[in-house]
Amino acid sequence: MGFKVLHGGLQSLIKDLGRMGFRGAGVPISGVLDPYRYFWVNGILGNSRYNPIVEMKMIGVEIEFDTDHLIALTGFSAETFLDDKKLHLFRPYKVKKGQVLKVGKINENGTIYLGIRGNWNLDKALGSVSSDLLTPFAGLLGRALKKGDKVSIENDTVPIDYSVSIPEEILVRRTGLKTIRILTGPESNLLKNGKKNHLSDNIITIDRTSNRMGLRLVSEIPVLRVNKNMLSSFVHPGTIQASSEKNLILLLNHSQTTGGYPRVAQVIRGDMYKLAYLGPGDQILFKWTTIEEAKYIERYQWGQFNLLWNLYFE
Repeated sequence: MGFKVLHGGLQSLIKDLGRMGFRGAGVPISGVLDPYRYFWVNGILGNSRYNPIVEMKMIGVEIEFDTDHLIALTGFSAETFLDDKKLHLFRPYKVKKGQVLKVGKINENGTIYLGIRGNWNLDKALGSVSSDLLTPFAGLLGRALKKGDKVSIENDTVPIDYSVSIPEEILVRRTGLKTIRILTGPESNLLKNGKKNHLSDNIITIDRTSNRMGLRLVSEIPVLRVNKNMLSSFVHPGTIQASSEKNLILLLNHSQTTGGYPRVAQVIRGDMYKLAYLGPGDQILFKWTTIEEAKYIERYQWGQFNLLWNLYFE
């Protein structure tokens, strides 16, 4: 029971929340970028909030089901078909044995989350089933999906409510220029002339060389006072490193745990989910904030999300 991969797409990964607490041992988190849409796809299906899913960027998977299942998709819009039937996001669908799901081009640098009802039979490493691009875990834990892979899923027969309507707040909206709020980093004093506005007053473009480990950013004007390397130091997802006077790297969940470039800023946790819907060619405007505001934003977001979750799924 489960599915067989006919085409792995462009680095499609099995994920959950990832490996928390192991970065000190050199192990990336490797969890989902957008926990809200990850939780929601499982909620629609009646799964545990923390059930595995498939996270896709750019071009998604093509899979064949070897038994009947219930599936759902969340995230930003994509070309999604079950055989020749077009599917919509944020709703459950029954699939039959032998049917093929194809997630083609994912629009505007978005991310798609595929959930499947039931218990996924996957090994765990350090408490997580998340695929890790840097750590040589065995099997699917250490790489992206590829043709021929099989995943076993035990169906859950408990009935679900098919009439759940999706609240507007959980839908992903594209707003053009994306504002990302940031805090000062350990080496933010190296910003041009020591002024924060050299980073926040200029539009930053995401370069095509970006990947799941980090977004490579290009500024029209120098943001760094000196092109200075340093001894390797601890970094986090959301850390913004200055690799040269005009080039920045915004680290994502698959990033390494240390780096030798100046850490000029840190994306607040409340804005990390936005990075799931950014990619080459997109533009960012950074906005400085305070630790107090960052903590308030995170508490407020999770409070609002949990209110919706309890309203629809508890």
